[in-house]
Amino acid sequence: RGAIVEQIARAIEDRADALKELETLDNGKPVREAAIDITQAADAFRYYAGWASKLEGETIPVRGRVLNYTVREPVGVVGGI
Repeated sequence: RGAIVEQIARAIEDRADALKELETLDNGKPVREAAIDITQAADAFRYYAGWASKLEGETIPVRGRVLNYTVREPVGVVGGI
């Protein structure tokens, strides 16, 4: 999952010029400010891509004759602009 989110960050950076123009047309924001927003969006995706390999979980201990285990399953990737 982290690799996919990293690809989104790269795609944002690769299309930064077009995205800042679209952002300016969409909401009237100055181009300089839109460029900052686009850079911050790519940075945010890159930040969360890094967490994909660092998050860990633990199984909560229980008493008695109970089988308790943790199953890690990805829930998918979401990208929003």
